[in-house]
Amino acid sequence: PMCHQLTKNQCVRKGNPHMEMPLPLPWIGDEVEDCFNGKDEDVSLWPTCGKGITKRFVSDDSKKCRDVFLCRMSSVNFVDYVSLCDRVESCGSENSVCKVSRSFPEIFTSVHSYNVHHRATKNLLYCLPGMKGLELLKEDSCHSQPPFQYPRHRTIGISNLKRSLLRLPLNKQDCTNMYGETYVFMSCTDSCINTKCPLSQTPEISSCQDKFPQSFVGTYARDSTGDPYLAYLIRSHKSYRNDFFVCEKSRKCIPYSKVCDLVDDCGDFADEIQ
Repeated sequence: PMCHQLTKNQCVRKGNPHMEMPLPLPWIGDEVEDCFNGKDEDVSLWPTCGKGITKRFVSDDSKKCRDVFLCRMSSVNFVDYVSLCDRVESCGSENSVCKVSRSFPEIFTSVHSYNVHHRATKNLLYCLPGMKGLELLKEDSCHSQPPFQYPRHRTIGISNLKRSLLRLPLNKQDCTNMYGETYVFMSCTDSCINTKCPLSQTPEISSCQDKFPQSFVGTYARDSTGDPYLAYLIRSHKSYRNDFFVCEKSRKCIPYSKVCDLVDDCGDFADEIQ
C-alpha cells in the first residue's frame, strides 16, 4: 500500500499546513506539488536507489538497495522480491513464472455445461456425470437449482434472457479454495458456509458498454423497487445474457470467471476482496 512507503524527510503538506509530515514515495516527482514549497518535485533532494530502469526513490539512503525482479512483459519495470509469487499478477509473466518455480496448482475458473434431462446445466464440484461415487463418498447428494439470475429484475422487451441452470451439492460447502464461476454460483446460491455473494452492483449501460461494443444491447428494466434503469445485455446465440460482475469504483464489467481468480481485473482489487 502507498502509505506504507513513506519518506524519512518531511515537508509541510498542503493537506495539513500546521506541521511537517513524511510523503508517500510515489508522490515524489509525480508533477503534482504536494508540499507548499514544491519540495516534493525537486527530485535532487530525495534519496534514490538502483540504476537504469530500477532507479527508484527510497525512504533514506542509509539502507542497502535491495535486489528486484525485472518485469519484461508489463508496463511495470520491476517488483520487489517480497511481492513475488503472491498470486497477484503485477509483472505480466509473474504467475506463469511462479507456477513453474513453486509448482502452483492449476486454478479452474470456468464451469462447463452438460446436458441433464436434455437441458444445458452447469454442474458444480462433484455433481458431474460419472461422479456418483464421489457424491456418495461425501455422504451428500446433488440437486438442481432454479435458473440463476442476478439481478432478479424484469427486463422490458427481452423474453429470451439466458439463465444458467445449476446442479450442485445439497449440503453447504467450504468455499475457501473456489474460484471464478464456481465461487460465484456457490456463494450466490447460499451454498457456502464461510463466504458471501460478491455480486452487488447491477450491470448497466453506464458501466459496461465498453466491454463488448459490437454486441451489447441496452433495454429498460425495473429494479426490486419498480424504478426503471437502462440495463446492459449481450447478444449470445439467439438469446441475451447479463452475467457480469461490476467493479464498483472503476465501473468496469468482467465475466464471472474472472471473479476471485487471484488476478486484479478491476484495477482496485474489487473482484478479489471476497
